[in-house]
Amino acid sequence: ETSFGSGNANMTGNVLLMHFNNDSAYGENNTHVYDFSGEGNNGTVTSATFNVTGGKLNGAFEFDGTVDYVNAGNDSSLDIANDITLSSWVKLNEISTSAWQAFVVKDDIPIARSYNLHQSSAAPNDGFRLRLNGLTSPTLDSSAGFTPSTGIWYHVVGTYNGSEMRLYINGLLGNSQSSSGTITLTAQPVVFGQDSGKDNTGVFRSEERR
Repeated sequence: ETSFGSGNANMTGNVLLMHFNNDSAYGENNTHVYDFSGEGNNGTVTSATFNVTGGKLNGAFEFDGTVDYVNAGNDSSLDIANDITLSSWVKLNEISTSAWQAFVVKDDIPIARSYNLHQSSAAPNDGFRLRLNGLTSPTLDSSAGFTPSTGIWYHVVGTYNGSEMRLYINGLLGNSQSSSGTITLTAQPVVFGQDSGKDNTGVFRSEERR
């Protein structure tokens, strides 16, 4: 997408696109986030705070690590079993060294897991992780050469095309691996900023597409 607004980008395959910029022209406020994909997967905000000046592009929602999240629901358009791209702009206020910080997830560990993009203490140097449950090799971490820092914006993108998983950081390939199969479908909602009670601290905006 080249700029905020409607009608200026090809939304084919895009099932969830949130700017997190609190645009009143689209009915957004501190508790409602508009889905620009056209699929109607609008989000409900719980406790997260809109940061007017701290965003990458015209503000962002900030999460303090205490039950803050945005819930985009569980519409069938979000049940993605095959090709998928998860994308988030993130700026971490701290790096988790004992758990993980969720960016965009559709799972509830360990009950029902589907897809998950997050910062993980299990990744090399507490880096970023893409997990697509159900695949032959479901977990892809950023490489040992990458170490995330606080206060820096990262564009984190995870993809799967039916035969390969890739993780990009700021436009550069962070790691890849062969994998196959279909992603497990769950009844869990898509949530930003929280996963099974594991909260993240930072600000971000996000996108999801088939």
